[in-house]
Amino acid sequence: MAERNITISGFYLPVLIVFICLTISSKLYAHVDHNMESVRHVIEQYALATFDDDRKLLDEILSKSDESSFGMGAAELVSTLGISNINMNLASYRITDTGVTVGPVSFSFENDLWVFIWDFYLVKEQDGHWRIRTIKSSDKKFDDFFITGLAEQTTTYPVEINIQDDQGNPVSSRINISDKGGKYWPPRFHNKKIELVFRGDVGGDVVLGDKTYAYIKSDVIADLPAGEYTIEVAKGMEFETVSETFSIGKNLTNSANITVKHKYNRAAEGWYSGDTHIHFTGENNTLLEAKAEGLNVANILATRWGPRTTDFSKFIGAPSRISTDSHIVYVNQETRHGILGHTTMLRLKKLIPPLAWGGIAGMQEGMVGGYDYPSMAELADEAHKQGGIVTWAHFPNPSGEVAIDIALEKIDAVDVFTWRDAFASGKSRLDGSLLPSSVEYWYKFLNTGSRLPATAGTDKMYNTQTIGSVRTYAYIGDTKLTYDGWINAIKAGRTYITTGPQLSFSADGQQIGSVLKLASGKTILLRAIVEIPQGYPADILEIVHNGQVIAEKKLDPDSQNAKLEFDLDVNTSGWVAARVKGSEPLIYQRSMFVRSPGVPSMAHTSPIYIEVGDDPVWSAKDAAFLAAQIKKTINWAKTIAHYRTASEQEKVLNIYQRALDIYQKSAND
Repeated sequence: MAERNITISGFYLPVLIVFICLTISSKLYAHVDHNMESVRHVIEQYALATFDDDRKLLDEILSKSDESSFGMGAAELVSTLGISNINMNLASYRITDTGVTVGPVSFSFENDLWVFIWDFYLVKEQDGHWRIRTIKSSDKKFDDFFITGLAEQTTTYPVEINIQDDQGNPVSSRINISDKGGKYWPPRFHNKKIELVFRGDVGGDVVLGDKTYAYIKSDVIADLPAGEYTIEVAKGMEFETVSETFSIGKNLTNSANITVKHKYNRAAEGWYSGDTHIHFTGENNTLLEAKAEGLNVANILATRWGPRTTDFSKFIGAPSRISTDSHIVYVNQETRHGILGHTTMLRLKKLIPPLAWGGIAGMQEGMVGGYDYPSMAELADEAHKQGGIVTWAHFPNPSGEVAIDIALEKIDAVDVFTWRDAFASGKSRLDGSLLPSSVEYWYKFLNTGSRLPATAGTDKMYNTQTIGSVRTYAYIGDTKLTYDGWINAIKAGRTYITTGPQLSFSADGQQIGSVLKLASGKTILLRAIVEIPQGYPADILEIVHNGQVIAEKKLDPDSQNAKLEFDLDVNTSGWVAARVKGSEPLIYQRSMFVRSPGVPSMAHTSPIYIEVGDDPVWSAKDAAFLAAQIKKTINWAKTIAHYRTASEQEKVLNIYQRALDIYQKSAND
């Protein structure tokens, strides 16, 4: 057999690697986005199998109902074509209800003398494996397949670009440079074509809608041909976006000095922003992007994706040494089980195994044949022993253990906002049943006595998401920003979460997170104020009491602020909060494979709690709902879950039963 020397996406593979197609869910939820990597692997297997004429491997990866447009089956192509090179750098993944189309994919044969450009259509068949059903010539033209319009392909002039804030300080930012025809021109060392696949060179650049942006420090050089250009400079939701035009030519002063202005400065008011949930970007890229987006705290999460572990080598059990006085990077941990749930563990001193486990390999949390022990609750205990806090990631799904762990006070906060509209319902991984929206689910815990602050994070995994586009603001006050201070503010409930709108809320002058001890019959003044950045349209401002809207104000599309006040007559214990809802998806938080067009403009405060004597906060209806969810998890643990020993199962069931007993109690207990 000839020596193997097949190039895949620019790398030489001297040996044949057989990838095993992973069993995957028929629904796309959080963290199944990597399934497109499985699709990519199937196409790579096809290239490798053709080189070796490996009919056995082809039989595994080709659908039995092949519909190749070449007039012959995909397997027959092997006898006529020996693929020596495959390039998928420009391929996109177009998902339909029945499968996924991947293309354009460039193939070359026989010492690169011939080049073909194909689209692959893959289906997920009954056994859960992706298989190739159709191979067709791509609509992409050969000349268009290769990237053109690069600085290296024309005569250019170096342009010095300098960005500063309204105080004259050099600042990092996110920039887009476009010529008169709308084509993007990256600054030096940035790519024109950005990887959009799972784990694909994440960080440093981002694609938002139809624009590509480069993250830069305060100054950069762009090599541009003579002509007219527009530069857009953005710096997150607290700054005004600036757009300026300039001309480049032989006899012109080729430089651009641009000032970005604060629209809001929440840190000056004691509120510091953070993102609880970031993957793959690396410390240096994370710091650059955090600075550029005006984010104070960035949490990179080490975790495990089936057999692959990511970011663990960066963990030091403390803020990264590259952190600054106003921007902190901390590598922490996401703990992941496909049924029980995902949690982010923050302020860890040591990583806590397992990072991911379970036998639900299709969700990529575990591996085929894996065990479903330990419980999430036991791992949360380990985090608390270190002084860490535990938040429920992309709350509530996966939701198998969420009611259990919150009842047992294992969870310190919940990420109510992540990558979907938090006011829209979802489905349970446990049994496919319809779940309340993230916000409504959170209310059920607040209505049964849990004091549970709101947090938020992006779950950044792609170059279509900006760090901090979904963020948590925590109130530290006039003290210096520290990571401990930010975490302690979350524990104290002094938070609001947002995808743009800046939200303030008080009850009789007491701030978010406060506990008001009142006599029955007392009337308190609730005040909510929202400031809306340009480009983050919102529809309505509301005040909520025990999960029910008690006051609302529709927002003028042209208005940048609004105030809502309400006099609440207090007769029972409970909680109050403010929230903002929008309907138009924003471009800053789009995940390619979660089937979400983006998050809308929205915000929510953590509660202010009201205590009236010894009156408990208890909703029998919500308790019954949560008890029913726990019963489903108990049944799963008894009948489906995989344990090494009977004692492991018994230990888990005892934990689950303790939580069930809490929700089955009477309000008079």
